[in-house]
Amino acid sequence: MAETTTNPVGQFGYIGYGLVFGYPVRGASFNLKATQQVFNGEPASNEPEQPVYHLGPLMVDGQVSFPLIFGDPVFWKLAQMTLKKVVSGRKKTLEAGDITLFYPPARNNPSYFRTFTGCAISNLNVRASGGERIETTLSVMGIGIDEGSGGDSSQVPSALSRVLTWNDVAIDGEAFEGCSVKEFSFDINNNVSRVNTYCYPLVNLGTGITATALITGRREVAGSLTFMGPARSQFAAQMAMVSDTPFEGYDELTISMGSFTTEFHRVVWELQQIDLNSGIIYGRAGFSAHGGGPGEPSIEFKQSAEGEAATTQALKALDQQMSQR
Repeated sequence: MAETTTNPVGQFGYIGYGLVFGYPVRGASFNLKATQQVFNGEPASNEPEQPVYHLGPLMVDGQVSFPLIFGDPVFWKLAQMTLKKVVSGRKKTLEAGDITLFYPPARNNPSYFRTFTGCAISNLNVRASGGERIETTLSVMGIGIDEGSGGDSSQVPSALSRVLTWNDVAIDGEAFEGCSVKEFSFDINNNVSRVNTYCYPLVNLGTGITATALITGRREVAGSLTFMGPARSQFAAQMAMVSDTPFEGYDELTISMGSFTTEFHRVVWELQQIDLNSGIIYGRAGFSAHGGGPGEPSIEFKQSAEGEAATTQALKALDQQMSQR
């Protein structure tokens, strides 16, 4: 009988898990990249091809998306980081950290990791639709990249956890009393920007091609609600949202998601858009939350006592797990 051989099954690389600011994340997607453009020069010559070029700045951008879990310590930590500003010299910046992606071994290749350094959260988005799970997306900006071989992709959160869904959502606000909300989304935009300076001789020559700092602008908190219901309640809601003067008609909006509660203060509603489709009225209204001065933020994240206990316990377990790496 003739001897037969079997070609090995191809193995493709994939992301095993990610460490976001030191904590393992059950990511739905990791869309992070480092880019550096190459620009052709415009020399005053008649040469047939471009003889010179220059490099643009190194930029790290991307998004990390993950579902929200009851008492999730990662979400709690990231939410606090999003809201915490640090004064450094004459500029305000955000807490920065590293995001590391571990790639299990591909065929004939060892496992390796890629770390995006000096990352800050530029935007935090939370959204959910009726019947679906609650999703969180971080938009980040960084200043560097490092990579190497190795990395243990077994350090993934192992505890069985339930993802929060629309059934865990409760929304309370005067403008929408009696309405049936079917979708919500909100963003915390820190308006992060890069600062490129010429650092020599404080650091090695050539690092000016990389941003030396990330600074934050004025925070903007905004979102939208989509709802359905009888016409009377919809138009009553519209009347409640339209005020006589720009400084009246503030609302306090609360969105609870399992053990987490998000409070929006001094909310101003946009004029809602109303559509009639097969006899069902759908409405969508955008809103923005505003600060009232020092000590009066536009948004606050809070936890229930049960959620806080679950978060504390999970944080201890995570810290112990990561210390053994």
